[in-house]
Amino acid sequence: PKALLIDDEPPARTVLRTLLAAHAGVTIVGEAGTMRAARELLAKPGYSLVFLDIQLRGGSGFAGL
Repeated sequence: PKALLIDDEPPARTVLRTLLAAHAGVTIVGEAGTMRAARELLAKPGYSLVFLDIQLRGGSGFAGL
């Protein structure tokens, strides 16, 4: 699957990248650290999996997107 990583903490995205590197079938196709950037990524096609931080700065990952 093609995955998006959405988390406002860069170290958390680093951990996700590291963990996902062990799974050859997963390709990270985008990352976002803000709700605005997340909205832009989610509006584009080309992904089938989203790792979404629920508590993004400025609001909830679910409500804000």
